[in-house]
Amino acid sequence: MDDQQLKAAIEAILYVADEPVTLEQLRSSFPEALPGALEKSLEGLLADYAADGRGVALRFVANGYKLSTRVECHEYVSRFLLEKPGF
Repeated sequence: MDDQQLKAAIEAILYVADEPVTLEQLRSSFPEALPGALEKSLEGLLADYAADGRGVALRFVANGYKLSTRVECHEYVSRFLLEKPGF
């Protein structure tokens, strides 16, 4: 698995995870990853999501990484969810 594939796989895991994903959890999911590769991929994702104009942010919370909506978008997301009962 190359660096880009690892980064994409981590992003997919973060997308589906309900709770923050710890580095230890990622290590168990990618036992073949070279030392430092997971950290490098996470740093890359943090930089990608920190770019201006994104509606989603990657944050380090509760000893893990979690995707969430940006504060600037909360009003629109709340409005959408209120208009879509059961969504």
